Amino acid sequence: MTKRSFNYQLVFLGLLLSLVTLNFYFLASTPKDVLQAKILASSLSRGQSYLGKLKLWQIFVQHEDWRNAQVLAASLDPKDTTVYESLYSPDIIKSQINQLQYKTNKTPDDWIELAKAYYRLNDIKMTQSALSQAQSLDPLRDDINELIRSLQ
Repeated sequence: MTKRSFNYQLVFLGLLLSLVTLNFYFLASTPKDVLQAKILASSLSRGQSYLGKLKLWQIFVQHEDWRNAQVLAASLDPKDTTVYESLYSPDIIKSQINQLQYKTNKTPDDWIELAKAYYRLNDIKMTQSALSQAQSLDPLRDDINELIRSLQ
């Protein structure tokens, strides 16, 4: 073995070792659900790949990464995204809040729906207020009391 080939082997080994280290770093720093969705999305099976893309889109929506969600949505069936998007899209949630706020004679269930909408917008103060209204209308309902306790 010549000295020159030994140097190439060392360079190659160093490069290989740095790639393996970099791979482990990205594996450790990527959340498990994102990693699983990306692996599924890269499957050769069209069904598995679609499911992975859908899961990845859901993750983007949950983290309010609307730009990436919109790019990925182009390859998804709108039937699969519409309902889920309505649960997380701030514009749709605000529209639901407006509809519920102006409803007259609200029931405890209306106040609970309003509380859930505020919660999805991370407005804890308004969530608590809506739950208090629901509780005042029906103080015996355990589900309302449980929701109030879960916020404390």
